[in-house]
Amino acid sequence: MKEELKTICRIQVLDADIYSARQRLETIPQELNELNLKEQEGAGALREVGQKLAESARVKKAGELDLEASTAALRKLQVQLSQVKTNKEYTAMQQEIEQGKVNISGIEEKILLEMEHLDALALQEKEFSRQYDLLKKDLDGKRKTLLEELALMESRLTGLLTQRETVVKTLPAEIASVYSRIMQARPGTAVVPVSGASCGGCFASLPPQFINEIRKMEKLITCETCGRILVWSQEEV
Repeated sequence: MKEELKTICRIQVLDADIYSARQRLETIPQELNELNLKEQEGAGALREVGQKLAESARVKKAGELDLEASTAALRKLQVQLSQVKTNKEYTAMQQEIEQGKVNISGIEEKILLEMEHLDALALQEKEFSRQYDLLKKDLDGKRKTLLEELALMESRLTGLLTQRETVVKTLPAEIASVYSRIMQARPGTAVVPVSGASCGGCFASLPPQFINEIRKMEKLITCETCGRILVWSQEEV
C-alpha cells in the first residue's frame, strides 16, 4: 500500500497543478476583457471630444453664414436709405439699420466665443489623442503578455493531463476510484499530510492511534472530518 499511497501523492501534485492551471485559464479571458473595456473607454472619450469639436465647427460655420447674410442685408438697407422720400421712412430705415448693426455685433461675438471654444476643444482632442496612444500601447503590451501566457498555460495543462493519465494507469482501479471521489468533493486537494496532531486539510484533531496508523502508510486512511486522504510526511505529497 505504501507504493500506492506514493502514487496517489504524485497524482495529487499533478491535480493541484492542473487545478491551478485551469483556474488561471479562466481568469486570463476576464483580464483580456477588462483591457478591451479600458481601450473602449479611452476611444470613447477621444470620440466624444471629436464629436464636440465637429459640432463646434458646425456652429461656427452657421454663425459665419448668418453673419454673411446679415451683413448683406445691412448693405442693402444702407443703399435703400438714400432712396427714401420721407423723413418718416428715413427714420424707420435708420432704426432698422441700427438694429441690423446690433444683430451683426451679437453674431460676431458668438463667433468669437465659438472660435475660443474650438481652440480649447482642439487642444483637448490633441491631449486625449496623446493619452489614448499611450494607453493603447500599454494595453497592447499587456494583451500580448496575457495571450502568450494563455498559450503556455494551455500547453502546460495538456502536458499535465497526459502525465496524469499515465500515472493513474499504474494505480489499482478501486483506489483510483476512491481518490477521484475525494478530489471531486475537495477540488485541488484530496491528499494532505498530518500537521502536528491534526489533519493538514481541515485541521481537525487526530487520535494518537490514528496517527500511528498513518505513519506506517500500510493502508489508505481518510480524515473523519473532511474525508481527505492522510499521509505522514509533507515530502510524500
